[in-house]
Amino acid sequence: MDTTSTAYKHVGRDESGTARIAGTRSRVIDVAMDRNEFGYSPEETSRQYPHLTLAQVHSALAYYFDHKQELDAEIERRKNEADALRRDLEDPDLQKRLRQETEERRPSASPPEE
Repeated sequence: MDTTSTAYKHVGRDESGTARIAGTRSRVIDVAMDRNEFGYSPEETSRQYPHLTLAQVHSALAYYFDHKQELDAEIERRKNEADALRRDLEDPDLQKRLRQETEERRPSASPPEE
């Protein structure tokens, strides 16, 4: 995956502008979310992502703190989107409609021909 370099040794931006840890597919926002949601220290993050060095984790967190407003807004947007999807999936009318469609698509159990 090609990345454009940044002022952070271990962080680059991919073609879509997403900040990623250089040489990996890991996104800075995922490291930040784990820190915020689970309280992971940099050392714990490095254990949870064994392919990342401690230096990469620190670089990702430095990037996060320097771009906190932008990344926190993206985190909030993702949470809102997930909440909306969850609400849609919990809608009883939708569940009923999906069950009906599934039943209609199933092949009918007809007796074997002799």
